[in-house]
Amino acid sequence: MGRDALVLGAGGHAAIAWEIGVLAGMADAGVDVCGAGVIVGTSAGSLVGAQITGDRALDDLFQRQIDPHLQPKESLPPVDFAR
Repeated sequence: MGRDALVLGAGGHAAIAWEIGVLAGMADAGVDVCGAGVIVGTSAGSLVGAQITGDRALDDLFQRQIDPHLQPKESLPPVDFAR
């Protein structure tokens, strides 16, 4: 295990997009923080940590954040606002 650690913070959906964008920008600059020996996160950071250690490439994760056509469609709850 390496001596480097990546610590990711919370912040909801905005933090997920922001953290993936920052990580992608760092990768573009030649800094591979996704290869850290330990990756930990809280709340949104834990989701990003799981994503970047999964099967998808960081570029793909970034594209999913910026391209609306690649984002999953959320189902709306059955709410009757007129009632």
